[in-house]
Amino acid sequence: QSAPETNSAQEDLKLANTALLNGHADNALTIYKQRLVISPNDTELLFLAGSACNQSARFDEALHYLNKGNQLAPSYQFEREIGRAHLALGNLVQAQSSLEKSVKGDTNDDVALNSLGVTHSLNHQYGLARKAFSDALALKPDSLEYRNNLALAWMLDGNPQQSIRILYPIYQRGEASSKLRLNLALSYAMSGD
Repeated sequence: QSAPETNSAQEDLKLANTALLNGHADNALTIYKQRLVISPNDTELLFLAGSACNQSARFDEALHYLNKGNQLAPSYQFEREIGRAHLALGNLVQAQSSLEKSVKGDTNDDVALNSLGVTHSLNHQYGLARKAFSDALALKPDSLEYRNNLALAWMLDGNPQQSIRILYPIYQRGEASSKLRLNLALSYAMSGD
């Protein structure tokens, strides 16, 4: 590539990454697809396109890019995104397999740990789910999403009091989302309080 083409490609990627970070995954995906026409085996572009597809709820398309990239250059990040796509599609066996590979390779990936916890919850493996959510919270203690998921795993496992213990302080601070408030109400209803 000539210098102007390289600069243009770098500017395109910066623009796409900005779009992705600001919640415009479809716009980012358009740019990634254009760049993939020129460089179809660029593993970074394949990963970014797959991630953008996951954020845009295009999970089958995400698997296309992610599986190709993972074949070319296997990585724990590819496994995480492949697992998340399978999870969204309801393919729990494939999701668990990919997410376990990801977490085994990178124990500091809170997103993979949270996704693995969701997978375990859907498989009614609540103890394993709580461990994954707790590990994710150890890495990102301010995550209300992970805390809510941990509480939900307690509630689904028949221990709504533990769920209340986790959720009520968040509610008291005024930080509770509607989903978190709903889970708190369900926990109270299950506990009989």
